[in-house]
Amino acid sequence: MAKTLRWGILGTAGIAKKNWLAIHHTGNSTVAAVASRDPARSSRFIAECQQEAPMPAVPTAFGAPPLSALISAAPGEAPVWPHAEGQARGPSLNPLHRYVPEAALADRALYELLALLDALRAGRSRSRERTLAQKLLSERLRPSRAA
Repeated sequence: MAKTLRWGILGTAGIAKKNWLAIHHTGNSTVAAVASRDPARSSRFIAECQQEAPMPAVPTAFGAPPLSALISAAPGEAPVWPHAEGQARGPSLNPLHRYVPEAALADRALYELLALLDALRAGRSRSRERTLAQKLLSERLRPSRAA
């Protein structure tokens, strides 16, 4: 099995976008990190590049269980956390913490809770996914009554 080569990009200038595209087209590489003096600019850079040439990622919000079973989405439509070991493509959503994708891949119950939380963070107000996420999250966090 071929290993994936992970790259870091320093800066968000035009040449960095060309590097992103080149890394994407190699077929065996992924962008693991983007560094910039301005975190907001890094986030915009990643979002723009992910639209043009998405890197592997882990589905979240309505693209991940349990919402993925209730809401259908076109391929590449559901939000994702960028992650080198992911298999999904879609619009990038910054995780709450940089280790969220690793933690979610290691623990299915945690993954579902974090995906529901992302559906609340990213969902439009009064949207179907937001309403379902609120309901499912409150059910999961409600203490169970012992008999």
